[in-house]
Amino acid sequence: MAEKDFQASIKRSIEAYGRGLYFKIPDIPVSQFGGRASKWAGQKKPFDCFWALEGGLFIPMELKQIRGLSMNFGENGAVKPHQEEAGLHLNALGFPALLVVNFQHVYPAKKAKALGVDKVDRVFAVLFSRAVAGRQNQVGDSMPIG
Repeated sequence: MAEKDFQASIKRSIEAYGRGLYFKIPDIPVSQFGGRASKWAGQKKPFDCFWALEGGLFIPMELKQIRGLSMNFGENGAVKPHQEEAGLHLNALGFPALLVVNFQHVYPAKKAKALGVDKVDRVFAVLFSRAVAGRQNQVGDSMPIG
């Protein structure tokens, strides 16, 4: 499943629930001459989408699709520092900002036979504060699936 398909699947699931509003924040436009459009330079999305429910519940979500069994944080990782900062800030304000991760991995034939499973396709949703705490407990910039 491509990342856009993962996002569409989340949207369909929320819409099937039949309550609230789902909205994907549009990506920053890219200039036809290469690079980001200049008027948007320096502006970064704090998260991918949100789900607003009756009663004032607002759920920001950062969606990630990872090929492999661990996810990296940091400038070169899947979760960028500005996304981590925004998620932690929203959690501190009392919003349930979620990091929703779809781990996908296909094992080589020999390993698959030994494990009795040929692929992993699992989705986890966790509060940003919990994801960051878990990563910090691992003492590094990587968070394994298990």
